[in-house]
Amino acid sequence: MENSKVVRILQALEPEELRQLGKFLRSPVHNRREDVIRLFDYILGWLKGQRKSLQAPRVAKAVFGQAPEKMQPLHYVASYLLKVVEDFLAWREWHSDEVTRRYYLMRAYRKRHLDKPFRRTASQTRSAHDRQPLRDISYHYRRYQMMLEQYEQAHKLGRIAEFNLQELVYAQDTTFIAEKLKNACILLSHQAVTRKDYDTGFLPQVLQYLDSRPALLEVPAIALYYFSFKALSEVEEDHHFERLKALQRTHRRLFPLEELQSFYTIAINYCIRRINRGEERFLQEVFELYRSGLEEGVFLDRGIISPFTYTNIIFAGTRLNQYEWVEQFIHRYRKHLPPEQREDLFHYNLARFHYEKGDYERAMPLLQRIEYKDLLHNCVAKTMLAKMYYELQELDSLSSLLQSFSVFLYRAQKLGYHRENFLNFVRSLRRLLSLPPDRQAADRLRTRIQSTQRITEKNWLLQQLERVKI
Repeated sequence: MENSKVVRILQALEPEELRQLGKFLRSPVHNRREDVIRLFDYILGWLKGQRKSLQAPRVAKAVFGQAPEKMQPLHYVASYLLKVVEDFLAWREWHSDEVTRRYYLMRAYRKRHLDKPFRRTASQTRSAHDRQPLRDISYHYRRYQMMLEQYEQAHKLGRIAEFNLQELVYAQDTTFIAEKLKNACILLSHQAVTRKDYDTGFLPQVLQYLDSRPALLEVPAIALYYFSFKALSEVEEDHHFERLKALQRTHRRLFPLEELQSFYTIAINYCIRRINRGEERFLQEVFELYRSGLEEGVFLDRGIISPFTYTNIIFAGTRLNQYEWVEQFIHRYRKHLPPEQREDLFHYNLARFHYEKGDYERAMPLLQRIEYKDLLHNCVAKTMLAKMYYELQELDSLSSLLQSFSVFLYRAQKLGYHRENFLNFVRSLRRLLSLPPDRQAADRLRTRIQSTQRITEKNWLLQQLERVKI
């Protein structure tokens, strides 16, 4: 049962969530089946390490008192447990949001023609909604939903004259415009990766509408997505990026961390695009964004930092010679890496850090002793090692490494286009090693390297070629 859907979901829950789920299951409102409770308790014991096996016959015996001839009854109980677990997760999300709970209470009172409780709850819901600090798209959408309920109640009681229809329209427009701009940012981000064209629908009309009503850019949810879109669509215009950064700083407390992370990601990707165009000044910008994002906690998801973000932060800081800060970061965020990749990523990035510093004595042992599980990390590690062997003129070690690296690359079909990049590096380095003391031969090799489209470390190879004494 270890790979069943319900077990995978239960593995993802926090201890407190599992405790609450146990209470939820024992409530007759949500579940009246004792066999479902017994199955949950058995799986919970396995999660705590109190039971060694989740083999179906053993689980079935614990649930039914004896192992049935067929496992179908156990599958039925597991399906029912899954349904209750999913109900619990939905209930937990609903229960954690006071405004949403009150909104549904408003609906319940309206449908039952209970006007006085409806009006009281509407007032309480509005107050709770305005008290909470967030002003994201969800804030405007909930405001629209509440006003729609109030309109329905006013219409039913013939009190339309008392209702502010203009405010209802404004709430709807604000929600639609912000959502449209958000989706436009998503489309542009995907477009940059997939090169696929998308139909943006009413987006041109929305942008034109905003041009005629600039006051709407005072709404944080609209402004941040508007300048995010502008930064993505008009990369050459620095002022869109500057405005996006300023708005992030000013309004960072008005958005949940998940949404704030989206704005950081857009700003970081903007900087990366400028860096890829050769504009090195944006390296400092991207580093400052990473540092600010770390302070805000936007790069941690349930306490885990993505390997991509971890590696990029180290790369940016090292390029800027922020060695002390980077070394502290490498060690401090080690515990936040995904457990299954933690040691590989830590040692790989620590080795790369020492290599970039020029501290080959500390970098080489880390690269020599570890075979990284990630194919790409393995290739980069071997490339760094080859460069160090060459620069230190440890030619026997280099020859042996290039031989084993070639064999590794020919077998590593899953590397895709990266495979060709590294193979061309190995071939070029071998040619450099066997280069005769001949200016024409050096010129031919330089031309060959320069004309090779797919090759890693092209600049390093050309630099080493320039240093060859002929």
